[in-house]
Amino acid sequence: AFDASQLTYQETVGVMEKALGLKLSETAVQEIAERWGQEAKEKHTSRIPHEQAKCRMAVAVDAAKIRTATRCRKRKGSRKQRFEEHWTDAKLGVVYGFDRQGRGNADKRYMASIQGKETFGSLLWAQIEASGADQAKHVTWLGDGAEWIWTLKQEHLPHATEILDFEHAREHLEAVAEAVWPANAATAAD
Repeated sequence: AFDASQLTYQETVGVMEKALGLKLSETAVQEIAERWGQEAKEKHTSRIPHEQAKCRMAVAVDAAKIRTATRCRKRKGSRKQRFEEHWTDAKLGVVYGFDRQGRGNADKRYMASIQGKETFGSLLWAQIEASGADQAKHVTWLGDGAEWIWTLKQEHLPHATEILDFEHAREHLEAVAEAVWPANAATAAD
């Protein structure tokens, strides 16, 4: 057995041919991997427990830069593996409800993806729907100033109340203070 999830399609073709004598094209391997991925996603989504909608729900979305590495071809004659490192966005989200005292409950649904906005959006929607946030009477959407976050909000929960996170709101207020009171920018920011 081998872990094909860490191999390129080309490497998988080579392993399949050597190990099993199967001759597949890279396109066939990619199609199979995508089909299996879609089936796994559907199976996972069907197992997400659905809850009754709570009166008050919250959705928080953000992104963080993470360093990733892609395995490259080995140099001819070298035994060492070579990797290309780069930075990418990891999109992160959490969906949760509030109790009657306004405290967030312990049942928080987290999701993350480095696959892009569309993939993250579908993961987020699955959790919104499963938690009942789409049916909640009051929903709050918390995010920073990134346009993709507010686009997702409009797609999934257009009725949600928007809240800009504190640090980003402070940055915007500091910029306004500097523009309005340039001589006293430091005092105005406080």
